[in-house]
Amino acid sequence: MNLKSIILLAGGMLLMNTLFGQYYVTTGTTKYVLLEECTGTWCGYCPDGAQDIQEKITPVYPHCIVASWHGPNGYGDPMMVAGDPFAGSSGYFSGFPKASVDRVAFSGAVGLDRPWDPKVAIQNGVTAKFRVDMNTLYNGSARQLTVTVTGTALATLTGSWRINALVTEDSIGSGVSSAYNQDNYAGPPVNDYTISCTGTHSWFDGSGDPIMPAANYTHMNVVRAVLAAGGSIWGDAAFTNPSLGTTASQTYTYTLQADHVPQHIKVIGIVQKYGSATFDRAIENSIEWKLGLDSTLGARGISKAMMDVQLYPNPVKNNITVRGIMETPGATNVVIYNAPGQVVVKKDYETSGSLFMESISLEGFSNGLYFMSVIDNGQVVTRQFSINR
Repeated sequence: MNLKSIILLAGGMLLMNTLFGQYYVTTGTTKYVLLEECTGTWCGYCPDGAQDIQEKITPVYPHCIVASWHGPNGYGDPMMVAGDPFAGSSGYFSGFPKASVDRVAFSGAVGLDRPWDPKVAIQNGVTAKFRVDMNTLYNGSARQLTVTVTGTALATLTGSWRINALVTEDSIGSGVSSAYNQDNYAGPPVNDYTISCTGTHSWFDGSGDPIMPAANYTHMNVVRAVLAAGGSIWGDAAFTNPSLGTTASQTYTYTLQADHVPQHIKVIGIVQKYGSATFDRAIENSIEWKLGLDSTLGARGISKAMMDVQLYPNPVKNNITVRGIMETPGATNVVIYNAPGQVVVKKDYETSGSLFMESISLEGFSNGLYFMSVIDNGQVVTRQFSINR
């Protein structure tokens, strides 16, 4: 099993024909958790962190959004954001791979060693203080994003809060060049360690250092840009002592670089606290949107029940996660059929947020081909997957 088990609807997707596509997403009153991982191509223990995210967090906590920061730690990394604004100047981290969960200080520390899922579980149960809405306009001809993030206070609050946005990219192959190859300390010839996140051996035992063939490792959720003024991770001023219903907005523009693949780009909108100390600057809520095939179709006026629907892992063993952006937050139905067309699972969900992510148990089902239909606002999107144990 490897990180390429995630389905990315990249094959055959062309965004270049799209001049403009505008989309709106919202958290509603739903709380989403932002996990920010610090990683690096030079970090031989970092595949451990990536495995923790895919194996223990994404399938279990579908409302967790992930951003991976590539830092230098004295070494070069081609995916490092200029100035390394998160892991460097913030002082949160002293080693890799570490992470923050909503930038909350747990036991006095913001940066956490693996496993991260117990802290994600805590934040997953927090009541949202802010609703986050995000309008994203993409000009495919100019390769330019225009992003407006709006926060709305869901209670009367005391303090200061800010708005920010991150641009991330998926599916950056290690084989792009040798600079993207991922170092690996799991298995011979380097060593043979039991990874901290699962208590089992790494997926990459014996894959060499760096991992070879390079195509067996794909960098995911890579932070490409911070859109706040000056690239500040602390965001732009938005709220001071807001009352219930107070709103504030920030608009950002970003031009995709030549090596950025548009259909792999995601945008994360954030409302974050701004306390006097760096450990008092937690993320209150966040929402994510992804460019993709459905973004192109939507810009051409073709309505879809959900945009950029993904199923992972595929093949699946016990649990499958469905992820997409709903056209209309509210009632969403998921129906799973076996190859003969019999309904084997039917789930009904109600959500106030646009970002739909749910994990569905398939334990007890036979190996074979299945189909999942997602029904939103009277429209249907169907994806194929298989069970293989």
